[in-house]
Amino acid sequence: MPFAGRGSCSPDPEPPLRSYAAGRVARVGDAAHAMTPHLGQGACQALEDAVVLADRADASDGLHEYDLLRRPRTQYVARRSRLVGRVAQWSSRGAVALRDGLVRAAPADAFQKSLKPLVDWSPPACEDRRPEWPCEGRGPE
Repeated sequence: MPFAGRGSCSPDPEPPLRSYAAGRVARVGDAAHAMTPHLGQGACQALEDAVVLADRADASDGLHEYDLLRRPRTQYVARRSRLVGRVAQWSSRGAVALRDGLVRAAPADAFQKSLKPLVDWSPPACEDRRPEWPCEGRGPE
């Protein structure tokens, strides 16, 4: 029987977590947001988690802020990866012809534009931080 838990390529994964943090514990990477491999973003999202968590961990409300900053993006990426996987695995002749025809008809830069939300990430800036949090040596305060 194939494994159908978190992290599998199952078309119907477990529902997204409501929070990536509880008390003094935060989930990162697959423990927080396992995703299918169709966009190659699993490790990238884990690295982004680490950057944000390292930035917020010392604040009294840091884990909550980490959760608020990371959950929407990672859940979007996971949903998009599942969608790409579903479309890529179409097997009926008509569905494959439709998919392939749409790909051929798309403008040359459509693929790059579609990836922009995935690859155009930067760490939260000082202005995204709460006013009571210091932002030493980084941007305007």
